[in-house]
Amino acid sequence: MASAPVPGGRSLSGLPSPHSDPEIEGEGFSGEASERGSHVGGSGVAFSSDEEPANIQQQQQLPTQAPTQPTRKNVAPREQAQSQFHKSLNRHHKAHMRKMDQQHVDSCVATNAYNAGQARQAAHESAMLALQQELVTIHRERHEAQSQHEARMESLMQARHLAQTQHKAALLSLQEEVVELKKQKLALLAKEKQQIAAPKPTEPTSSTSTAPPPAGSTRQLRKRK
Repeated sequence: MASAPVPGGRSLSGLPSPHSDPEIEGEGFSGEASERGSHVGGSGVAFSSDEEPANIQQQQQLPTQAPTQPTRKNVAPREQAQSQFHKSLNRHHKAHMRKMDQQHVDSCVATNAYNAGQARQAAHESAMLALQQELVTIHRERHEAQSQHEARMESLMQARHLAQTQHKAALLSLQEEVVELKKQKLALLAKEKQQIAAPKPTEPTSSTSTAPPPAGSTRQLRKRK
């Protein structure tokens, strides 16, 4: 349905007015003008007061004319103009539909691109979330491994300290034993020196030389000492 033309040769819908179409311009609506002109005349026509009374009386004496019927000569240009108008309207309608189809295709392409972008963004966010979870897991495992390493190092240090304490105690005991042995050695040497320095017993007489040695001999006396 065509809208009313506006000044400038364009209709309200944004399409060029058929009156400005080069195919219609110059020959359009000539039948309307002839039809409008065919209704002028008759005895009921009033003129301005500037005309002379004789002319008015002469016009009133003219015989009454019947309205002219549209002839074939007048109808043909009108039908041709209407046909050209409809052709132009169909042409503009098809062009507008092609433009709308192109806009629809562009809109579909833009929608698909937007949906693809949304899908890529969702995949990126999912990957970032998985990466964050993996980093949290790695940090937790690293903290647990560090805690276990520190516990092992503490246990090793305690074991080393205990071993060092035991080693020091063993060395101290060994040193005490060495000192005790040295003391015993010195005591034995002193006894031997005393025995060497002691006077020898007198030689027995002939009457007593065959007698058995007394019960307490010199060797036994040394042992007792």
